[in-house]
Amino acid sequence: GSKQGLVDAIIDSLMDAEDEALREHLEGIEEPEERVRTLIDEQRQISADWRGFRAFYELLPHIMRDDRLREDLAADYAKSRELDRQTLAAGRPGGGSAGAGGEDLDKLAALSVAVVEGLAVQYAADQEHFDHDGTYRLWEDMVLAYLGEKSER
Repeated sequence: GSKQGLVDAIIDSLMDAEDEALREHLEGIEEPEERVRTLIDEQRQISADWRGFRAFYELLPHIMRDDRLREDLAADYAKSRELDRQTLAAGRPGGGSAGAGGEDLDKLAALSVAVVEGLAVQYAADQEHFDHDGTYRLWEDMVLAYLGEKSER
């Protein structure tokens, strides 16, 4: 019914839809490495949607000036980080149980969310020259190596 309500609905629908799509793709995937690969592939697809990100970034200055909208956005980011964290924890060899390194996984999840946004901006700015897919392949290799190394400790 208002401009603020419209902005709320847009933010919620974008982030919730992305998280729900990821949950659906992860359902039934048991193998740890495949869970991580699915997460990163979903992130790659999200950041390739430069039109959606352009709309989000056009709204961002308005969001940051409004305490309630900023709090809503922070809550949406927290949900996304938690979903990534759960996926990364379950994606460790042996699952997320023994020596899960909760703080490290929280930080890795925060980086995971930041990678999506940062690569989306770079791709939107220079689709012709930016190696979006190659950058995600490197990100995937880095995450899998990190998780494998942490599980060996």
